[in-house]
Amino acid sequence: MDFIPITGKEHFEDMRNNSISNFSRANAARRYAEMVLSEFIAKDLRGEIGEKKYNKLKYSEVLSKIRGAITPELKSALEKIKVIGDKGSHYSRHEKPTKREVDSAIKIASEDLIPLTLHNYFSKNGFFSIEYGPKIFSTLPPSIRESVLRRLIDFRSKKLIAESNLDKNLLHRYVMACHKSGNREKIRRRLRELKSKSRIDGDMYRALERTISNFDENSHKLPIPKTMEDSNRNFNAVLSSLDYYHLKNNNELISIIKTFLHGYSASEMGNLQENVLLYNEYIEFEKI
Repeated sequence: MDFIPITGKEHFEDMRNNSISNFSRANAARRYAEMVLSEFIAKDLRGEIGEKKYNKLKYSEVLSKIRGAITPELKSALEKIKVIGDKGSHYSRHEKPTKREVDSAIKIASEDLIPLTLHNYFSKNGFFSIEYGPKIFSTLPPSIRESVLRRLIDFRSKKLIAESNLDKNLLHRYVMACHKSGNREKIRRRLRELKSKSRIDGDMYRALERTISNFDENSHKLPIPKTMEDSNRNFNAVLSSLDYYHLKNNNELISIIKTFLHGYSASEMGNLQENVLLYNEYIEFEKI
């Protein structure tokens, strides 16, 4: 399942279309990146200078103006897409995009840009620093959460659960996001590897294994978003539970997710247990 903003759907479909030329696919990847820039990353710049002036800026000019406000990872991703996209947009006898280059640009555009945008937000603000931010974030599709959380965790740290390196709840959220996105065995292998390298201790390892087992028993009760409509359902449910103060404090994160989900309807909750997803899965883990 692809999780993409409706505003980028046409470009997304073009860049994934193997029946068109590498030139067209490279150009589509660039246009998709320009959409993410305009709607998500450079939204403040667009508001400051106005639509008319913003639309006259070149891709490189937008990047130059927001350079200090984005992470190196996000900057690098946008630049890589630009370089390959330029090859697909301009005539040259010598500079032609190869299939390998185009596939790389498409992978970055389709799989990384939205998670990197969220990673950029949390790098500036911290994951747990704004109350209810993690709860709002939990409404996103698990594969996107997995991609964001993976980038927030330093898996090379000698003691992964040391307070100075990582809040244990961040690791727990990453494990659950992996499992919910269908990567149960992948995350179990990673936990065994972390334990073998003494990056997590035995108590942490056993607690996370219990979390995985508990999820296996209760997954059918949870409103895990499998579509953009499901994510919108969970997002609306969370926002409706928050007061004005907490909505205001999380305004930037809410704006990112609203833009991401804009145009998608919300599915029905039905008999799924919303509170289990939002609250209960962390209770036992926090007792460690």
